[in-house]
Amino acid sequence: MKPPLVDPPENLKVVWRIDLTHDKAQPKTIDKLRRLFPIIAVSCSSRDQFRVALKTRTDLIFQKKLFALSLSDVRVLASSGKFFEFNLKPLIYAREFEMVNAIKTLRRNVELLRKMEIPIVISSWASNHYELAPPLELPQFLALADVNVQEFYRCVSEEPARLLELSTSRGVKLSNGVRILESEAV
Repeated sequence: MKPPLVDPPENLKVVWRIDLTHDKAQPKTIDKLRRLFPIIAVSCSSRDQFRVALKTRTDLIFQKKLFALSLSDVRVLASSGKFFEFNLKPLIYAREFEMVNAIKTLRRNVELLRKMEIPIVISSWASNHYELAPPLELPQFLALADVNVQEFYRCVSEEPARLLELSTSRGVKLSNGVRILESEAV
């Protein structure tokens, strides 16, 4: 699997990411894909899958189906250095009682992630161009879960930029476990 070649518009850079299911996130597979894709994400639909994904060498973990995280899960995520992605598609399409459960789960997860200072990325997880939402409108969906919208604007701008910086520092061929977190101009 290779990313398609795209001629980006002026002043834009295309960055490809690949999403894997937890069972496909094997070390040999990730090592091969790492050469082709700067960002590797793993989807989880349950707490067990989440715990397996934490043991992989991926950059980003997201929930394909919303489930409540526990404090111990979030502590392990905090020590792993991985980013957590909220895709808002399940929340946008939820109806009636499903919406109430989604908001309740989202509120609890956001509270735990913020408490442990885990970097959060917010996305629309659009599968076609009709589902795309402007980045600055995405955090507004979190207002339903009593989340401070101003605080989460950084989740659509600063945190994804930091994730890209970390993924490009990996391309500098540093030793395993070593990443460039900040650089100063000399």
